[in-house]
Amino acid sequence: DLHEFRITESGETALIIGGDRQPYDLTVVGGTPQDGVYDPIVQEVNIETGDLVWEWNPLYYLDLRHSYRPLDDHHGWEFAHTNAVLKDADDNYLISYRFYHSIIKVDGRTNEIIWMLGGMGSDFTFSNGSSFVGQHDPQMTIFDNDCDGVGNDGPFGTSRGIWVHLNYTTMHVTLLREYVPSVRARAEVEGGIQVLPNGNVLVAYGSMGRVAEYRHTGDGV
Repeated sequence: DLHEFRITESGETALIIGGDRQPYDLTVVGGTPQDGVYDPIVQEVNIETGDLVWEWNPLYYLDLRHSYRPLDDHHGWEFAHTNAVLKDADDNYLISYRFYHSIIKVDGRTNEIIWMLGGMGSDFTFSNGSSFVGQHDPQMTIFDNDCDGVGNDGPFGTSRGIWVHLNYTTMHVTLLREYVPSVRARAEVEGGIQVLPNGNVLVAYGSMGRVAEYRHTGDGV
């Protein structure tokens, strides 16, 4: 899967996304016991040896009823669509799931979900434009597509980069900055945001075919 290949800070391992179709009982979402899913698995592998270091299977942890994707494929329903994965300094993992409109923090030792940011099962509340739909890039700078490609649009009318603050005491999210393209439009797929060494912010607007650099304040360069 071309969505992710990220070398970790150690330089010894890489984060990748794979998956496979498998039979699965989908009666909980209106399907049948004879249906199937496309199961997107996240792995950390040793670059030199190829040995598996860590693996996470969302099918065992996510509530299928919280997927925003309609049951449109009874043989390989892509319920989650993994966009990106990041390993943090505590050896936990941030994983972005487009069809859940969520970024999920996973405990690297127990594989249990620590919290869910966004979506139907969100552990956080949002204010002042800090929510997102169909997002890519799971760092706390987030590319908000404002749409998920399966008919669910956000309220902002354009894709954008956002910089948010997470309050872990109140479990509330506040928008700090947003980076909006000069011509407002939605990118149905792809996109990313990156903080540059000089503090500026680079936003790639995915299928819109645009890239823009902004000052940290949100002004264009």
